[in-house]
Amino acid sequence: MAGLTELALSRGCCLVGVEILDEATDLPSFPDPLQAAYVPGPEWGALTPELVDKCQYLLCFPSAFSLNVATAGAIVMYDRLRFLGRFGSRPVAAGAEAEPPRPHVQGGPKRVRRD
Repeated sequence: MAGLTELALSRGCCLVGVEILDEATDLPSFPDPLQAAYVPGPEWGALTPELVDKCQYLLCFPSAFSLNVATAGAIVMYDRLRFLGRFGSRPVAAGAEAEPPRPHVQGGPKRVRRD
């Protein structure tokens, strides 16, 4: 089993720890990096200090209690989809019109298939 010293991420990929820590950013305020690997803290324990040091970002849920690791992971991925997706902002008032979806900007396919 590989340890932290062998942990290799692709170029430009950030390591994000999900843990209840004072220095962690609350999830609703977290600006998701375009390329990220998320490491959720275990249900019975915490991320090791060595792993926390290796993380470029730390985030937590703004709640008074801990979440099941599967639930926490699902919420983090949904929030990432909302933040980085092409969804418009939600309207502030009930009955207000929603913003239209943002245009797709990632570009076209890398290879064009020719039949």
